[in-house]
Amino acid sequence: MTTQEIADKLGCADRTVRTWMDKLDIDRRPRGRRPGWESDKPAMHTLENDDGYEVAECFDPVRDDDGELVDTIRRVVQIHRLVAVAEYGYDQVMKDGIEVHHRDGMKLHNAPRNLVPLHRKRHAALDWDRRWSQEWVGDYGKGDEGPDS
Repeated sequence: MTTQEIADKLGCADRTVRTWMDKLDIDRRPRGRRPGWESDKPAMHTLENDDGYEVAECFDPVRDDDGELVDTIRRVVQIHRLVAVAEYGYDQVMKDGIEVHHRDGMKLHNAPRNLVPLHRKRHAALDWDRRWSQEWVGDYGKGDEGPDS
């Protein structure tokens, strides 16, 4: 996240963010630089995206024929989807129309027991009602396709 993005979220000036980071001795990466610039290995870290989900972000370096860094390719994946694939299998999570639901509604709680793949219509209905019904969801993804499938 850039200091400008932080300032926008806080409703202040970019300079204010930089001033306080300096006063509190908080390191900033050099302007215009992203993880992965000095290395041939992708730099990866996790962060919270604008929708409130934890994501893994990776920057793959792109070099020209002389080995000079010319660009980076940004790749992002949501952690809850990775965990769901590990728990339920790729085919159950990645089929068309499937979303991963957090049973307790907490987007950063990515424990396998808290995640269940649902068709987007069922997921929307659960989010709309703001309540959890284990009977309605069943054990979808573990062989039971759930009601009305």
